[in-house]
Amino acid sequence: MPKFKFIFFDVGNTLLFPNQASILAPLTPDKHPTLSGWQALERRTKHEFDQGLLTGQVISNSDGRINAVLQNCGIGDCFACVTDSGNVGHEKPHPAIFSAALNEMKADPAHSLYVGDLYSVDYVGARNAGMQAVIFDVAGTYRGRDLPRVETLSQLEEWLNNS
Repeated sequence: MPKFKFIFFDVGNTLLFPNQASILAPLTPDKHPTLSGWQALERRTKHEFDQGLLTGQVISNSDGRINAVLQNCGIGDCFACVTDSGNVGHEKPHPAIFSAALNEMKADPAHSLYVGDLYSVDYVGARNAGMQAVIFDVAGTYRGRDLPRVETLSQLEEWLNNS
């Protein structure tokens, strides 16, 4: 029997990523960061975000429209349910949003895995809700930390097969 009966995913920077070309369009090409520069900025801002959240600063993580976003991207039908903090009334890392998703799927947290990209929001929130968690760490923000983490979908698949 597989260890995880249910796998839940974060959306931003886990399933969907920012459109870099659109974000950089207002800048002249000589001002565009390299891929390594972009990833360095992501690592720095995630560390700052984690520190801010862990010391009491909270930033909204949804606005109630994530289901429409997933549908527009063509992946909405890949999921049995979509739990949006804007609709639930609680933002990650609050356990209520994880409980809402677990309840909708009738999932036992002990047999559930959460995949997300932010330690303070995704990992801590899922663990506090009784779920297992793995960091989807494309930019390598959490390299060297003693956390379950992967950097690609193929690494996630391998990690799942070895769990």
